Amino acid sequence: MPASEHGSRPHSGDAQIHIQRAARSWAQAREARTSTTRIEFERLALLYERLAVRAARREPHRSTLGDLLYADKGKPRVAEAAWVALVRRVVRRDPQALRTLYLWTHRLVLTLVARLSNDWSTAEQLTVEAFCDLWLRAETFDSMNDSVIGWVMKRARSRALDGLHPTGKRAKPATLESPFTAPVAELIFDWPSTVLPFSASLWKRIVARIAVDVRSQALLNLYGQEREPDWEQPASGIHCKLLASEGKRGRVSLLVRLTPGIQYPPHTHTGVEELHLLQGELWIERRKLRPGDYNRAEPGTADQRVWSETGCTCLLITSSRDISS
Repeated sequence: MPASEHGSRPHSGDAQIHIQRAARSWAQAREARTSTTRIEFERLALLYERLAVRAARREPHRSTLGDLLYADKGKPRVAEAAWVALVRRVVRRDPQALRTLYLWTHRLVLTLVARLSNDWSTAEQLTVEAFCDLWLRAETFDSMNDSVIGWVMKRARSRALDGLHPTGKRAKPATLESPFTAPVAELIFDWPSTVLPFSASLWKRIVARIAVDVRSQALLNLYGQEREPDWEQPASGIHCKLLASEGKRGRVSLLVRLTPGIQYPPHTHTGVEELHLLQGELWIERRKLRPGDYNRAEPGTADQRVWSETGCTCLLITSSRDISS
């Protein structure tokens, strides 16, 4: 019987081989000089990713991140395409689109820069500057290399570090006893913007900075525009809020909250994984991350031990095809 037929069992390591081939194909797609070549490499990468998932599912006790996130098939999900459409409207200087992008992301940005600056007033100013920067440079977004949320957070991080320290070094890390601690971060992510005092005031400062026509009161009104997914619990001690998903490439952006002492399942990355730690402390193998830290993992690499002694909240941009070990 040929090895490719359904009755065969995959050799040990088949999933890993397909992941590595997918990573090479994505890299070749990014470097392609013509759209035809890029599309062909994208198709090849997607094929290898699906083969990796199929091989993993045929091995005992293995599954994918998507198996957990999409267990409820009937639950509506926010498509990455909706986020990309917003950015394209911002490129065309549509202030309503910027307002929506602000509503969907400002709490993430504010929390990140507050962690980097350890000062609330500075964090508010950096948040205003970050969204003004998005307004002016939206055309730099490349959907091939980034999700919208990942792009927003990386630009905010870069601008904050440049503004705080020309050397690129962040402020002294906050201690767990500092004023900007876990309860503040929890309130930001658990309460709607309508009850957070800073949301409307920061938006008015942004509107004033970008100098758009504010004769329409609707532009200043933030109420009723926020998109807020529910927290879900795919496993004991692990809560997720899925912010965006891209079916074709399997890329997802989500908030992840670990309760104290919980370990995230060991897994192999089928795509690039980016993590912004927003609250608490997190261990990835032997590296200890503190609030404001960033971690990037390349396709084909594996995390065998990811856990939090304190409990933590992070923004994770990863692949739903990541394979559990």
